[in-house]
Amino acid sequence: MSRLQAPLPSGNLLSRRNLLLSSALLAAACNRGQTFGSEEQPLNLRLVYWGYEPDLLQWNLERFTTQYPGLRVMPEIVSTEYFQTVSRLLNEGQPLDTVYVRETDLAAWAQAEWLEPLDEFNGINQYRESMIPQAAEGIQCKGVSYGLPYYTECALWVYDEEILRNAGIALPPATWEEVTEQALEIKRRGLVEYPIRLTYRFHTSTNIDWWAMVYARGGTFFDENLNPVFHLPGSAAEQTLSWLLAGIYSTEIIHADVLGSSYEAALRNPTAFTIQPGYNFYFNQQEGGAPGSRRVALFPGNDPSQSGSIMWTRLYAIPRASRNKDAAWELLQYLGGIDREDRYFTPLFWFVNRSLGSAYESLYADPQVRRLADERGLGDLSAYLQQRQVARTHEGREAPWFQKWEHFSQGEIQRVLLRQVSPLQALERMADEFYALRIEWNNVTKSA
Repeated sequence: MSRLQAPLPSGNLLSRRNLLLSSALLAAACNRGQTFGSEEQPLNLRLVYWGYEPDLLQWNLERFTTQYPGLRVMPEIVSTEYFQTVSRLLNEGQPLDTVYVRETDLAAWAQAEWLEPLDEFNGINQYRESMIPQAAEGIQCKGVSYGLPYYTECALWVYDEEILRNAGIALPPATWEEVTEQALEIKRRGLVEYPIRLTYRFHTSTNIDWWAMVYARGGTFFDENLNPVFHLPGSAAEQTLSWLLAGIYSTEIIHADVLGSSYEAALRNPTAFTIQPGYNFYFNQQEGGAPGSRRVALFPGNDPSQSGSIMWTRLYAIPRASRNKDAAWELLQYLGGIDREDRYFTPLFWFVNRSLGSAYESLYADPQVRRLADERGLGDLSAYLQQRQVARTHEGREAPWFQKWEHFSQGEIQRVLLRQVSPLQALERMADEFYALRIEWNNVTKSA
């Protein structure tokens, strides 16, 4: 593990824009005088998570104990099949106190009544109002809050400034047609054989590149009644798949290993254009010691005035089976909100140490954050923050069967990229599967 950095004590993160909201939060924090257990007989809280950076988490939990001497957090790693394993634990009523949740899994657990609704907990409304709208959406299901944010991130369009300059290109592309034109010029000059690297491999999270590219074209997946529209001829989803096929097999500007490549591979190899989650700019710095010439630009769209991306929020939630809900709420606030020193310490801690994005926009005014962002290649954060503003959350994620459908969809997209089926055939199968899962879920809930 690289050397841990603690957020500087001066980092307050309270912008003028959020002053009133933050004042309300601080007032709520001042009322957090309840004590739990004692140093001699502490109350143990069980925290279940997916094993990301256990040493960093442990350091932060030990700091939590200095603020709450009567509480001890017992972290438990679930390293494989997180959704399935934790679903079983929740269904069994295991007395867990805090769990990590992917917002795309939230509906399944919330509607099964495995998670504690938080709308009656002190301060939750102020926290929600302090977040960017997409993060506030991410912690809710059907308008009810179920957690506080672990981190909030969006997919970014990344280009190599030096490669573009050597190709005589002054500005990154604003449209997908310009992406093709610039990539062909870079290829023609022999600068990079495959100027574009993307990843469409299976992974536990949802398919970031896919959602980002469709949203960047102004696309939508469902109508207001949650009926699929992505399979209609000429949709942004069809345009995206057709563009990918042309880039892989016709113009050969996209590296063909889209089904096996990773985000890290695009950072290790010469690449003119790629899609990256924001936190990978920490990896970028760690690999090369400096950000090099990679920069962030707004996603290209179907026209120069258009952009979009996908944004996701991971959160901390309290299981209904917890026997220590008040204490667990204190832990949630420490991890996903304000600590007892009236600071957003943990959100800042994760950005400083791993570049994890924050749900609280005021974090990005912090001098330490701005310095580190510049060192890691995010520049002055203007393009990053603009992209966040126009990013969207996953449509359909409030369907309890969303994650199952998403995994099915990833397989269909892979079949398209292997040229086993046409884009429209795959999209129609994805729409059919969504309807089938809806019927299956409704039948199960009716018989329960």
